[in-house]
Amino acid sequence: MDQIKGKVHNFAKHKVPEKFVLRRMGYPPGSVTIPETIREITKKMYSLSEDLMNPVGVYSIFSITEISSTGVMLGEEDIEIKSANIASLLKKSEFAVLFMVTIGKSLEQKVAELSNSGNMTDALILDAIGSETADYAADILHRQKIAGKAEKEGFKVTPRFSPGYGDWELSAQKDILRVCGGNQIGISVSDNFMMSPQKSVSAVFGLVKSG
Repeated sequence: MDQIKGKVHNFAKHKVPEKFVLRRMGYPPGSVTIPETIREITKKMYSLSEDLMNPVGVYSIFSITEISSTGVMLGEEDIEIKSANIASLLKKSEFAVLFMVTIGKSLEQKVAELSNSGNMTDALILDAIGSETADYAADILHRQKIAGKAEKEGFKVTPRFSPGYGDWELSAQKDILRVCGGNQIGISVSDNFMMSPQKSVSAVFGLVKSG
């Protein structure tokens, strides 16, 4: 497996399953009857969202040079991840993949417009579609694109882990932005470590030798 830095991936058009959007809105599958008005607005917002989202991702693959109980060192640049959770996740991995994905800013701007004009249900549903699409894109990059490449070279992928969870500080967003080149796909990170566009995902996962 070769180390890769700042590889951009453009996604094909993917419609996130409606059940994911409805679940985010508080309608888990089979739990309650979904009002017909909600289904109609969801259909309308799906149609509206098509021209408001442009999913794109960027990733870097680094060899793991050291793992301790409290963190991981990556690559020739001595990139350090300070997290016992990540150390545990990557303990059997030879490589680590850092990535960022985003759907762009247009959808969140439309959500704000709908909200400001009092169309709260439309705004809520459109926002849910955007959030689920960003997560869906992350899953495609992780479980399909990179997993497929890794499998051909004798590796399998671990689950992924994002900054802000467990003991991995949200400040790691700055490091991921830097080592992945997230600016290539329009992502920035604020002084309080929040990503812009809002509908963006960052994470790390490992590549473990199969067999």
